[in-house]
Amino acid sequence: MLYRVDHLRGYTIRATDGEIGTVDDLLFDDRSWIVRYVVADTGGWLSSRRVLLSPTALERPDRVALALPVRLTREKVRESPRIDADAPVTREQEELLSRHYGWAAWWSEPATSVGLLGTGPLSEPPLTAAPINPAAPPPESEAAHAEASLRSAHEITDFKIATTDGDIGHVEDLLVDEDGWIVRYLIVDTRNWLPGRKVLIAPNWVTGVDWLDEKVAVKVTRDKVKGSPEYAPEKEIDRRYEHDLHTWYGHAPYW
Repeated sequence: MLYRVDHLRGYTIRATDGEIGTVDDLLFDDRSWIVRYVVADTGGWLSSRRVLLSPTALERPDRVALALPVRLTREKVRESPRIDADAPVTREQEELLSRHYGWAAWWSEPATSVGLLGTGPLSEPPLTAAPINPAAPPPESEAAHAEASLRSAHEITDFKIATTDGDIGHVEDLLVDEDGWIVRYLIVDTRNWLPGRKVLIAPNWVTGVDWLDEKVAVKVTRDKVKGSPEYAPEKEIDRRYEHDLHTWYGHAPYW
């Protein structure tokens, strides 16, 4: 099941022995686009303290009750290390969380990329995207890059989308798959180019994100986007739509 991040915000987070707050944001790894933490706003319970919860501790979202069950107790969350979720999360802080909750260290997993979303061309070679200026100089080490790789779903909202031959709109939201908590698509609003039309772009088609200039570069053309299957927010996304979408862009599906 795919969820819009904007719809998940406000979901009640339920521990095994009571509520602990609501979903405020998601932090994802900008190399693999895998969600690493749910940011929970604890409200009056912990004086509006925000805490990070690993998807490994989550149950499936309850769409009827608008709730997100978590396999933790309120006391375990209360005693968790204090981390400023608004500031860049450091590896040292993540290690503290890992030790406190007993979570596996995700950064020790084999390196992955958005290739897991399907990379094989079906009919044409991949396009070469226009270069995009990085937001900062390349990190001096893999460890340094890893610490800088966690990004906020809220942060990327409104970023411009740049195809190989021009801008087409902006990021309206992200679609997250509850299986594996992976960002499957960026919802793109093309209102300034194609009024009233919204389309989906898979992270696998992204060639770079300029976090300073707030722009996402994708390896598709404006014409390709113009003719792509339209995204209707009021309709459930099914496999037929996803198959048609990936086929249109010449990429194998992720399933």
